[in-house]
Amino acid sequence: MLAVFNKYLGWSVVLLSLLTLSGFLILSDHLGGWANAILAFILLNLLPFIVTGVLGTRNPIEYPMTRIIALQISRFYVFVTTILIPLTADHDFFYISIIGIFVILASFYFKVHKELQLLIFNFIGALIVATFAITGVSGLIESY
Repeated sequence: MLAVFNKYLGWSVVLLSLLTLSGFLILSDHLGGWANAILAFILLNLLPFIVTGVLGTRNPIEYPMTRIIALQISRFYVFVTTILIPLTADHDFFYISIIGIFVILASFYFKVHKELQLLIFNFIGALIVATFAITGVSGLIESY
């Protein structure tokens, strides 16, 4: 059951990421001189979830290592952002780091259940992609 849900959630994360990036790319002339930096920032933030989504959609019986690789990429990305956010952002973003710590701890707590770990990371990826899509659309609507 979780494998099928992860497959569809992974593909939806990949497709929503590509649609979000395409939308920003189409409207990048309206973003001005910061367009390349904004697109690079968005791609940098979405790339681990795109890779995790693609690797997580493979058949777990035929390709068991792809799930492990996807989980390691996600754990590394969450760990790095958990460390970098308090160093680079305002103290208000400290709560995001606490959420990241809980995600990593949950990932190690459910270490035996690979599908559940992948579901957690795909769900976080979907939330981040949706956040970029919604804030991008609302920012572009306000600027017109």
